[in-house]
Amino acid sequence: MIHFFDYSLKNQTLVFSLPHAHFWDITAISALEKVIEKYNNIRTQVILK
Repeated sequence: MIHFFDYSLKNQTLVFSLPHAHFWDITAISALEKVIEKYNNIRTQVILK
């Protein structure tokens, strides 16, 4: 999952709209955290809605 995101978006703010998403296990949550961490490392803020 984490390889499908565009990490060239530096110094921006991204909004992930997840109103109907269901994270059923710790693996899904961990994957989302890894994506957010990768964006934070390139100074891109991620907002979850």
